[in-house]
Amino acid sequence: RITVVESRESLIQVFRSQFADIADRVDIIVAQSSRELRNSELFQSILQDRAYVVSFRECWGNQEILFTEFFAHLTGRSLDSVRYHLGELGINMKALYLQPSGLHSLTEVLPVVEAAPIEESKKQIFRVLGELVK
Repeated sequence: RITVVESRESLIQVFRSQFADIADRVDIIVAQSSRELRNSELFQSILQDRAYVVSFRECWGNQEILFTEFFAHLTGRSLDSVRYHLGELGINMKALYLQPSGLHSLTEVLPVVEAAPIEESKKQIFRVLGELVK
């Protein structure tokens, strides 16, 4: 089973008619904004289950900004999702100097972790990850 996030409800019937043989295995979430997506059960299940998120950028068309935002939230790379995950670790977000839009990487998050007044063991995890992505 897969779940597709779509912003245009009118395309759902087109999809279901063109791919009738797999339509029963595909759930479709319609969201017009990141807020709608973050309030969905899908978003919560991805956070809880650490589900795979795959981008089909070639299908984004003129909705690139919206779907970049969706992808950033679903993969933990938006400012809000970074805030959520670092908050779980007790990292003070006042040290976060990230831009509110775009896809954030571990490289951008490392200075925030280093500046946070948390245990060295938590910082060490991020340091190791930072070395792995160099």
